[in-house]
Amino acid sequence: MPRPVLFLIFLLLVFPLLAQQTRKAPVQGQQNKKTPVKKSAQPTVAMPNSEQLKHLKIYKEISNEVLAGKIDTKKSFLRYYEIFSTSADELQESNISKADEMKIKAEEALDNNKEPLSQKYKSASELFSKMAAEAAKFPALYKAGNKSKMDASIKAYLESEAALMKMGAKPCPRRWLAAKEAESCLANVHSKKTTKQK
Repeated sequence: MPRPVLFLIFLLLVFPLLAQQTRKAPVQGQQNKKTPVKKSAQPTVAMPNSEQLKHLKIYKEISNEVLAGKIDTKKSFLRYYEIFSTSADELQESNISKADEMKIKAEEALDNNKEPLSQKYKSASELFSKMAAEAAKFPALYKAGNKSKMDASIKAYLESEAALMKMGAKPCPRRWLAAKEAESCLANVHSKKTTKQK
């Protein structure tokens, strides 16, 4: 994809979100009292693991570059999305393993005449399989520099993850944060700093 087009996509998709976050952060506490905050369609990470914290640091650096007007779109794409590509194999394998585990549990539940439970395990197996399929796409999309398709694949992954969590199932650990999750983490840090200063 030509560099000017990538830059335009970055400005249209990422910069407005960052600007919105910067504008809203100081009044976040007031917003909670007056109007309910809309929940994101994507799941949020309550407590980032050590690998996700490294990814958050990269996201923050890129955010600062955007706000300072010193962004190199191609380099930013490579830096932010690299972890999606490099961790794809392990994420694919862990999701396939969980999908197989859920299939076995579904069969066992069916053998014990627990059809609703069997169906639940079957649905979980299908969701883990979908997540494995999405993770498998990451390396090729990263190599091609295809941000729009990469974002669509990440969104599909997170939708399946959210459905799993709604069912009470635990998704496989991942080493990356989606943009909205990173924004949420940064907003929480800003909120804690503001509270301490008061």
